[in-house]
Amino acid sequence: MDMPACPLGSLLAGIKLAVWRKVHTALGAAVCVLVVVHVVQAADF
Repeated sequence: MDMPACPLGSLLAGIKLAVWRKVHTALGAAVCVLVVVHVVQAADF
């Protein structure tokens, strides 16, 4: 019973980590874009 649980838990942890990295990267990219847009708009005035 313990043997299948370990790989499953490891797999779930790996999926969570991959999803978190994707979310973190997406959020970082969104923040960069917002900052750049804000700076460009500020420069126009």
